Amino acid sequence: MTTAWYYDYYEKGVFPHQQELCKAVAWTRCNLEGQQKVPTTIIRMSSNGTEKEYKTTALTEIPISPLTLRLRALQKALNQLEEEINHINAEIQEATNDQFDKSRSFTMGRTFHAQDSSLETGGAPVEEISFPGNKTIRFHYDKVYFALYDFFTNLGSVLDRLAYEINLLYELGDWLEERIDWFRLVNPRNRFLCCLNNKDKNLAEFIQAQATNFKRMLTYRNRLIHDSIIRTDIETVGFPHKFHVFLPRDPNKQKTQRDVDAVVFCKKTKANVLKLLDEGYRLMLQHHKNYGNPPW
Repeated sequence: MTTAWYYDYYEKGVFPHQQELCKAVAWTRCNLEGQQKVPTTIIRMSSNGTEKEYKTTALTEIPISPLTLRLRALQKALNQLEEEINHINAEIQEATNDQFDKSRSFTMGRTFHAQDSSLETGGAPVEEISFPGNKTIRFHYDKVYFALYDFFTNLGSVLDRLAYEINLLYELGDWLEERIDWFRLVNPRNRFLCCLNNKDKNLAEFIQAQATNFKRMLTYRNRLIHDSIIRTDIETVGFPHKFHVFLPRDPNKQKTQRDVDAVVFCKKTKANVLKLLDEGYRLMLQHHKNYGNPPW
C-alpha cells in the first residue's frame, strides 16, 4: 500500500519505484527519507462519552520524502498556471457565445496598464481584453509569473535532490562536504559522472541521455533565479480565440522568438522528470539487488 509521503499516492503509476527503493535502503546510513518529529496527542473518553485531549511531551518520528514535497509543489504550480489561462479562455468563450456569431471573426482590443499599487499585482502589468459590447476581461500577469517561478524552481530542486541522493548512495564525493547538484553531476568535465559510470554504467548512461531534456528548462530556472522574471508573450490565437502564454526559445537572448507554449512545455517537462526519477530509481533498485546495501 502506498502511503501519503510517496508521490504514487497522489498520481498513480508515474513514480512507483520510489517507495520500493526508499524501503530497501531505509535502515542504512543512506536513508533517502527525512524524519520529522511531531508531538504525540492522546484523546481519552470520559465516562459520559465526552472527549478530552491531552498533549504529551513525547515526540513521534514520521518519515517525510523531500522528493514528494517538491513534486507536489511542482504540480501545484502547474495547476495554478493552467487555472489562470483556463479562466481567461472561459471568459473569452462566454463573451463569444453571448454576443457574437461564432462563424465570423471579430476584433478584440488589448490595453496594458503599467504597475499600479491600487491593482495589487506586485508591480506586474495588467492587460485588459476588450470585446465589442463593453465586455472586458482583466488578466493579471503576476499570477502567471508566480506559477512559472514556482514551477521551474521546484523542478530544479527535484533534479538537485536526485543528484544528492545518487551521491549519497554511490559516494561519488564526500556527501557531507561536496553538495553535488544536477549540473555538477551531468557535466562530463567533472569527475562525478565518470565515477558513477565506473560504479553503475547503466545508471550513468541513462542520466546522461536524459540530461538533454532539461537544458532549456534549466535556462528558464536560471533566468528566474537571477532576474526574477522571463519575458513572455500573451496571445489570443485562432478562431474560436484561445488565450496562450508563450515562453522564449532562448531566454538569454533579447532577440529570440517567443513561441514555446508554457503549459505544453511544463507538462512535457514534468513528464520527463517523472520518467527520469522512476527509471533512475528502478536502476538503483537493480544495483541494490546485485550488490547489497549502499553505500556502493
